Amino acid sequence: MNLKRPQEGQFQINSMSLRAHPEEFTKYYRMYITTFDELISLVRPYLPKVTNMRSPISEEGRLTITLRVIDVGSYGKESDCNAFKTSALGKKLNTNRTNFPANQYLPNYNLGVPQPFVLVVDEAFALHKNLLRPFPGRSLNGQRRIFNYRLSRARQYIECSFGIMSKKWIVFMFLVIPMSIF
Repeated sequence: MNLKRPQEGQFQINSMSLRAHPEEFTKYYRMYITTFDELISLVRPYLPKVTNMRSPISEEGRLTITLRVIDVGSYGKESDCNAFKTSALGKKLNTNRTNFPANQYLPNYNLGVPQPFVLVVDEAFALHKNLLRPFPGRSLNGQRRIFNYRLSRARQYIECSFGIMSKKWIVFMFLVIPMSIF
């Protein structure tokens, strides 16, 4: 299997096919072909791999694997919930070691109970005091349906905000390698 990888591996097949269709390439890598080529030229000096046992995976192949893992935060078959649980933030959240601010009253409403700071997630995530997720199921009463709608809108605004930031500050699309200037 490893002997056929240079000619028949997933990267070789996909990269040739994707390069022939720039729109599909952009969807897959979340960057243009020229951006990918520029990125590989920047990181190639840091990616050499020499082995006597077998031919190594190419620099482009290793960059592709890295970009795909970064894109979803984990491997493709792992759910967002499991990827989050095993992340540094997820582990801190589950052990109550996050550095969230103390509970506070909602703005312009000092009555009631101070509320915790939360992360907005989907219903695949487990219940937690710092995770705000929709009510599960389809047969919900009016209040729960409205809550789910508003929470969905909040998630849409957050996702759009990240998209806007990525476009405005294009540095989010590049691998940043700190280098000594002295």
